[in-house]
Amino acid sequence: MFGTQIHPITFFFILLQITISFLSFFNWLRNPKEKDRVRYIFVVISFLAYNITSGIIPDENLHFNRIAQDIIAYTVGISCAVYFLYYLYKDFKIKPVKFLSANTVLAILGLDFLFLFIIPYIITYNLNISRNLFLIIPILICFAALSNINYYLYNDFSKEQNWYYKARIFCGAFAMLSLISFPLTIIIFGDNQPIEHTVFNLGFISVSISYILKIRYLTDINARIKKQMNSSAKDKIHINDKEKEIIYLILTNPNKTYDELVEKYFSENNLQLLKSKLYKVLNHLDDDEVLHKIEYKILQQFKNYQFSNREIEVATLILNYTKYKDIANKMSVTEKTISKHASNIFKKTEVKNKTEFIELFKMSHTQT
Repeated sequence: MFGTQIHPITFFFILLQITISFLSFFNWLRNPKEKDRVRYIFVVISFLAYNITSGIIPDENLHFNRIAQDIIAYTVGISCAVYFLYYLYKDFKIKPVKFLSANTVLAILGLDFLFLFIIPYIITYNLNISRNLFLIIPILICFAALSNINYYLYNDFSKEQNWYYKARIFCGAFAMLSLISFPLTIIIFGDNQPIEHTVFNLGFISVSISYILKIRYLTDINARIKKQMNSSAKDKIHINDKEKEIIYLILTNPNKTYDELVEKYFSENNLQLLKSKLYKVLNHLDDDEVLHKIEYKILQQFKNYQFSNREIEVATLILNYTKYKDIANKMSVTEKTISKHASNIFKKTEVKNKTEFIELFKMSHTQT
């Protein structure tokens, strides 16, 4: 098309990814601190670069060396595939074995590309021989990664009752199949642009569906929080996408405890601080279903003692045996302010000090 080697199918994917890149960029502007959105934008850009590069080159009409053209095209394709693998790890909270981490895979493929593609290609000037030598290791890595990823995904899929996560897990498994089919397709069909690009871009479409589900999911959370939260202007709580997601997870996962959800999906956060903030948020939600999901008895006692939002936050951290100085640092207030809140908490619960307060809630939590 347009005097280039680009096939109409490849051109379709290029237009699709240009459109999605603009939409994703504007979506990112709404919350530029969210890493998930940034990672997805990089996925779009990497696939766009792959489609343009391998769609245009190699081309005999371009006035530079054919070997150089192939090296550029394969470099972009390898980079896209490795980043795609990294994205799947991050998006589905998968912890790969060490030799399958994105950095290790990139290093292995870099050496493989140099010694089994570039050097043989320069010596033999035979693309088929060089390509087939090079692709042996990527295929082995893909099968190992498929086993690693699908082990996590299968376990999650069999346990999940939430349709959203089941749909996302299915998308992740399909994307992984697309990734493993990428080198196999090149081995079998050679440089067949429509087949190669269709197979690999199906993986992109799969993770895009997963991403759209996630955006819709977070929109649902926004609507539910706005509907149920009854905070005053001074008590307005800023909730980021990750915190909104865990609130919805609590609402939609009847078989998982609060702590299990936090550990599984949000292990990189400071769990104590996230936990205290969510107590404060969930205290505003007039929803009995929520109360049964997040340590019902303790939160209900906080409500019965008529703790303020700030006192709920402080009380939760005290129950985690956190020092006043650490609480003050985490909440960006002075230690004196924390002591004042603690004093009010102890008065409302009729205890003398922090030790008695912890013991009171420890005993009440283990009873029944």
